[in-house]
Amino acid sequence: MTELATVRSGAAATGAQRLAELGTEFLPAEHRSSMLNSCVYLSIRKHDVRPNAVMSIGLSFIGRLESRVLLTIDAVLASLAAICAMPAPFSVRRVSLPL
Repeated sequence: MTELATVRSGAAATGAQRLAELGTEFLPAEHRSSMLNSCVYLSIRKHDVRPNAVMSIGLSFIGRLESRVLLTIDAVLASLAAICAMPAPFSVRRVSLPL
């Protein structure tokens, strides 16, 4: 769980940094969260999360990751935390881009 939480934190930070580098002034406001999600997705793909222990207990998420990267990872982390009777490292919430 710690490894996945670390990957999630890094991907969120790197994705936000990439978006800032690209700039959002050319994007309509309704597409900015999609662009952020794409940047985070590209960041997460740099990590090989397939052999992660979550798959060994049936919590596969890679196939459905593209559309809502952080929400999907947060849901897996929340499930792992519940299985381990621990608090989730991230709350399952909607990620928004500051305008």
